[in-house]
Parts: sequence; structure tokens; C-alpha cells
Amino acid sequence: MKPLNYTYFTIYGVQCPIPGRKTSLFDVIGNSGKLGTIAWFGRWREYCFYPQAEAVWSAGCLAEIKQALDVLNARHKDPHHDHGAGTVKNA
Repeated sequence: MKPLNYTYFTIYGVQCPIPGRKTSLFDVIGNSGKLGTIAWFGRWREYCFYPQAEAVWSAGCLAEIKQALDVLNARHKDPHHDHGAGTVKNA
């Protein structure tokens, strides 16, 4: 998957170190480094955000995290459809 670019961060797919894992992992990288990881949470049957400790979040950044989760979860349900992939910028 090509990186997803947002105003506050970029999401990169990462190689999974766990053999047999069926879902993707994504690093969320901001200007100052890694902000967290997006990974599948099986009990909720959706991708969730796992933030780095001590990260500080603005309302705009949190809104974009939610937007990214919506895109990744929609893709997971229908991988043949483009659900807003690519560059995403808030107005």
C-alpha cells in the first residue's frame, strides 16, 4: 500500500514480524517521529490506533486519526474499492 498522507502525519504499511498474521500493521509517523501504530483489534473486528506513550494530540490530529481508521476499516471490508486512499488533507 502506498503511504497515506495527512496534514499532521503519514501512515506507512509495515512488514509484519508475526508469521501467519492475516491483517496489516501501519506506522503513524509525524514530524517529530513515530506517533503510534494502527493494528487490527480482533475482539472489535476493526483497526484501532495504539498511540506512543507521552504523545500530545491536538483536536485536528485526532480527527485525522479517526478519518484514517475509517479509510482502513472500509478497505478491510471491501479491498477492491478505493475508499479515499492516497493524499488526504483537511480544508
